[in-house]
Amino acid sequence: MNLLHLFKIGVTVELGIALIATIVYIAKVAAFNKARLLPDAFRQKVVDGFSADMYSTPEIGFRDQDGLDQVLEKQTEMIRYLQQHNSILGKKIVEMTQQMQVLESRLK
Repeated sequence: MNLLHLFKIGVTVELGIALIATIVYIAKVAAFNKARLLPDAFRQKVVDGFSADMYSTPEIGFRDQDGLDQVLEKQTEMIRYLQQHNSILGKKIVEMTQQMQVLESRLK
């Protein structure tokens, strides 16, 4: 066999593998987007005890002081978590901006 034929076979196999991987990736992304999950910050695993069910009461006009305190505590925890997460993201933005400026100055 000629070296050119081996090269063509290699490129064809590589292209086939890339095509299959792309199709599998598209299927996984479509399934993920179809699920429409909430952001990680609102999931039970990330913030223990935070639940949207705490806002609903069994009866209209019923006020349970203990339930209200629990809701306020969970909201406070969520606010603290989101503030901490926001500050971490802010630091990442500053770092990335500095990296981008350094790269731009090197390109000039």
